[in-house]
This record gives sequence, C-alpha cells and structure tokens, in this order.
Amino acid sequence: MLYEGTIREMAIFQLESDSHYHDTLLRAMQPHLQAADEILISQGTRAQEMFLITSGVLSVSCTSTTNDACVGSESSMGTRRGAMHAIDLGKVYPGDHVGEIGLLDQTAFAACPRAQRPEPGMRTATVISNTFCELFRIGYHDFRELCRAYPNIKEALANTARHKLSCSSPTVPGIARHGSCKSAISR
Repeated sequence: MLYEGTIREMAIFQLESDSHYHDTLLRAMQPHLQAADEILISQGTRAQEMFLITSGVLSVSCTSTTNDACVGSESSMGTRRGAMHAIDLGKVYPGDHVGEIGLLDQTAFAACPRAQRPEPGMRTATVISNTFCELFRIGYHDFRELCRAYPNIKEALANTARHKLSCSSPTVPGIARHGSCKSAISR
C-alpha cells in the first residue's frame, strides 16, 4: 500500500492494536490531493470530514473579533460587531490530522469552558496548504462509525480537540507540534 509506513506511524493508527480497527480505518481513508496555497478547510463551514496528513505542510488560522480565543465563541463566526483579527495557530505536518473538532459530538466538549465550546458541526479554523499535500480523508459517517466501534479512539480525538481549543489563543501560539500545544495524539 502506498504510504503504508507513514500511515502505520500515525498516532491515530497506533491507538488500537486490533487488526479489525486497522482494517476499518484503512477502508475509511480516501486519498486526497491538495495543491499549494489552496483552502482545505474554511472556518465557519459545516464539517463533513477530517484529514490525515501524509506529505506537505498546512497552516492553521482563525479569525475573531476579540483578542482572545477564536474557537468556540460567537465571535469566531463573526456574529458580533467589531473588527476581525486573523490569528495564526501554527502549522501541521505529516503524521498530524485536522478537521476532527467539527465531527465530534458536543459530549466531547462538556467539560470545556463555554467560550471554548465549538458550534456543533462547524469548522473552528481555516486550514490552507503551504505546499502540495497528500492527505487521507475520513468522511463524517466513517468517522462516526469508528468512534462508535472504538470509544477510546473518540476519547483520544476529543482530548486532542479540547487541547487544540485551549491552545487557540494568541497568547498561546500554535497547534500540533508547536510548543505546549502539541496534539495529544500526534507523534
């Protein structure tokens, strides 16, 4: 299989040792190519999938009308008056994933402060490819099936999502591999 080594090293792949899980995950993964300087995910749009990155670099950012966290608040979708501020949240690399926040149900965020809870089913950030990227797409229904069949996968992704949301403030830069905001399941 193309990228088998990269895929098997991804943290999401290592969360279960069950071969049925690996087979289910591999069947759910659909190849997706992304040209440089194109939008992969747009903040404020409906979430339909998540992506696993096998090659390339992507930038993550969000906009806010406040100077604090831009995800999970009304201001993240521009519903309040005020000037919009672009906030650079960092970069993601091969082995990382993006898009899981919009796919998780609200029970994953029950413990989060209200300002950090994302709007259900909506994208909380914009992801743009810096380079040509090769990714794998996991669609909404496959994602839900994986989470239903493997609750520890859902919990690991929810932990990552909560961590990303808590790190989405300009005072705490970056996501994924940046500083204290390392993804909870990134390598």
